[in-house]
Amino acid sequence: MNRCLLGVALLASLSSCTLLFEEPAKVANRDAGPDLAADAGLGDAGGELGPVLDITNGAADSTGPTVIWDGQHYRLVWTSDEDAGKSVYAVVVDEARQPVVVTKSEGENPSPTAAWTGSAMAMAWIQEEDMVSSVEFGLFDEELALVGELSTPSEGLEGLHFAPAIVPTGTQLGVAWTQLLGVSPAARLARLDGDGGLIESPSLIKDQVVNVVAAFAGTEYGMSWQAEVDDRPEVQFQRVTATGLPNGEPLTLSANARPAIGPRVTAADGDVAVVWQHIDGTSSSVAFAVVEDGLTATAPLQLSGEGVEARFPDIVWTGDTFGIAWVERRDEQLEVVFQEF
Repeated sequence: MNRCLLGVALLASLSSCTLLFEEPAKVANRDAGPDLAADAGLGDAGGELGPVLDITNGAADSTGPTVIWDGQHYRLVWTSDEDAGKSVYAVVVDEARQPVVVTKSEGENPSPTAAWTGSAMAMAWIQEEDMVSSVEFGLFDEELALVGELSTPSEGLEGLHFAPAIVPTGTQLGVAWTQLLGVSPAARLARLDGDGGLIESPSLIKDQVVNVVAAFAGTEYGMSWQAEVDDRPEVQFQRVTATGLPNGEPLTLSANARPAIGPRVTAADGDVAVVWQHIDGTSSSVAFAVVEDGLTATAPLQLSGEGVEARFPDIVWTGDTFGIAWVERRDEQLEVVFQEF
């Protein structure tokens, strides 16, 4: 991977922000779009698109949303960049949609992520101090109070660490991220017990890849990342065993003339759904595909509207619908939006 592409890839993967909302305004929602899922032939995987909900209120640039489902509500976490610095925010997507501060970040790119374990919100982010970074992990209750102590899945690993992703497996938790040693990026996977303790040293899954994410599809992990293919960034998918070993060869999902970056994934009834960002000149869009049985993928579907600059998508499966969040540029302001189908 050349240094220029690596720099662009890492910058695109990093979500930086902080937010000090006093009374977030509840803004009007946009009308629902066309039935894109039905038009794409997704069948039971999706249905009518709902309205796009504005989560942030324009007080600061907000980026890098993660969306999860807790059994009753969607929850989002993100960062926002303000005069006071950077903070990690969370919100329950209910009628109030009131963001709360989870933690202040000491690094430039905290890249927070979250997953619901069944009883708690698992969160991970990047902690940086004196040019040294680490992956931090914690469990938070329904009121977003820390349960127990924080742990460090990247403990013992050198280099820089970027953009963690959390994967509940039922009895354990997986944390996937990109490790950078010099100019050589690699996909790492750590397995944690139910209390967040490290089971064994993190596995090296694939080198020369960035923007690493993962889901657990019943019996094995489905990992996705960004790799350089024919001098162009593409989004790939990789099966990984429950014990952290690669299973087969990567499957390229994007495979078209436009660069593809920043994948995010969710398990969906034994399959894995993937969203990512397509770059087309100075604009960008959000794409979606489903990997069935870890072997074949549907054709990519564009979710964001034409002429809309859309970035940093994330996706979750509730059991019957997909919830998707991304960032749109509105009058030189970056805003978080949400949609389900």
